Amino acid sequence: MKIIEWIAIYAAIVSTIALSWNIINDVNTQADIRLDVKITQMLVLKNHSNDSFIERIFPLDPNKRYCQLRVTNVGGKSVVIDEIGIEESNGEKSSLPFSRPPTLPLSLKPGEFNYFVCNKELISAIDKKIYLKSTKGKKWSFKISELAINL
Repeated sequence: MKIIEWIAIYAAIVSTIALSWNIINDVNTQADIRLDVKITQMLVLKNHSNDSFIERIFPLDPNKRYCQLRVTNVGGKSVVIDEIGIEESNGEKSSLPFSRPPTLPLSLKPGEFNYFVCNKELISAIDKKIYLKSTKGKKWSFKISELAINL
């Protein structure tokens, strides 16, 4: 074999490794969402903005309990949430009645989070799912019965 053929073989091996690495890296750094649920009477909201935490306390009606949904981007890419709601067992969707919604679409960089607040009655519908949808069409569904709910 000539030296040119060895160089061509080497180049083919290196380019195959580089292509494989890029595909694996792209698959592993997709956006992913985690949903935490807490039942509370007083809301302590920490918004991640400008690399600093801003803490705000919202005393709500003391006779009511609220459902606080914390949406966190745990993936490696930014995600823009443009829809959040309840999905019935038959597939019907409805929006959540938020008392403190962030404006949608909501952009979350990796590691960032935001809160949605609604009435506690949402959690009593354990046969339903909470769903979130991104502007790119990716959908995350969380069965209410399978969520770890902090009381």
